[in-house]
Amino acid sequence: LHVDAAALVVFLETLCQRWISAFKEYLVAQCTAWLMEFRDFLQRVEPVIEGVSGEESDTQVFMRIIARFNEISARQLDMDEMFVAVHRSVRLLHSHRHRMSEEAEHVFETLPTRFANLKKKVSLAKQKIGPRMRLQTEHISSDLSKFGKSCSELEKAIASSRMTRLCITPVDAKVMIDDFREQLGKLETEAKDLSELQDLLEVSVVNFQVLPECGLDLNSLETLWEVTDDILKCHRQWKDTPWLSVDIEEVRRELASESQRLHDLGSRVQKWQLLTDLFAGINSIQAVLPIVEMLRSPAMRLRHWKQIIRFIYAFDNLKPEQLPELTLSRFMKLNLQEPYYRDGKEIYSPTDLTVLVSKAEQEVAVESVIQVLENVWLSRNFHFKIRRRHRQPVVEE
Repeated sequence: LHVDAAALVVFLETLCQRWISAFKEYLVAQCTAWLMEFRDFLQRVEPVIEGVSGEESDTQVFMRIIARFNEISARQLDMDEMFVAVHRSVRLLHSHRHRMSEEAEHVFETLPTRFANLKKKVSLAKQKIGPRMRLQTEHISSDLSKFGKSCSELEKAIASSRMTRLCITPVDAKVMIDDFREQLGKLETEAKDLSELQDLLEVSVVNFQVLPECGLDLNSLETLWEVTDDILKCHRQWKDTPWLSVDIEEVRRELASESQRLHDLGSRVQKWQLLTDLFAGINSIQAVLPIVEMLRSPAMRLRHWKQIIRFIYAFDNLKPEQLPELTLSRFMKLNLQEPYYRDGKEIYSPTDLTVLVSKAEQEVAVESVIQVLENVWLSRNFHFKIRRRHRQPVVEE
């Protein structure tokens, strides 16, 4: 096999040149896009900062100015990190005798100085606006107080909402959580500027920590409702199953897993009534499982179901033959794990079921013995015989 090495080298060199050219175009596009975007940002905020005269008097004007201050502060990190990467990329392009457009090169050369000048203008604007804001302290404090009231109302609305209890569906809860998130987002956007405004005034009117706490509450509720959805689906499946067909051991394992899962959610969810409602649902199923297990005895007959109906005669519309066919949900409503009272007197106790099942098993044992005896006697053939001596009939096999 003969290979033309020279041709292969030429092919590889051409391919490398294409890759290098494509990479250079990519670097030019990325660097130019970032530089133009940063230039547009400077052109947008510079007039606002330069327009600060110190004669402003309206809270909304102060907030717009503060918003620009915050935006510039946020851009500082972007400038520190991205400009280093852009600078390194431009140097790499120059080393390969490749340049960006003339406009992009100009922005690249002037950007550090221009941004440094902007920060000086911000410092000067703060010096101008600070005294004026202090003169407007009463008016601004009133606006801050209104905002603080809105924050408190949101906090109370979340705490008293129906989504904190097991009285709505998970779908409705998600809708409510999203609605509260939208309200919270609006307040958080406004809070960024008002917080800076409050700091400049050196007053403490609004507790801005309320908003992060509301966010954490919504997060905890969202997580709890996700778990709730899983638990309710599982419980619904069990409750729609005939109680005699429920896999008791599996249910016990799942209930233990659900309890552990709820405990693992942490301390923040402990304050929600929803968590208490979930544990109540888990406990109600756990409480009825021993009754289900006991009444599954094969010794139970129709007469025993009739006896149970007499125990709980309040359910007079329930027929004995219907009792074994009930779903777990309806069976739980019988509340057989709790005593019944009438006129202050106990008319039924769960121990009555224990006694009933025990008697049923004893009856089955007796019936079994009788059946054995019957089978034995039926298998025998007897006939009468007269004894000659005494002339008395006797039975012989």
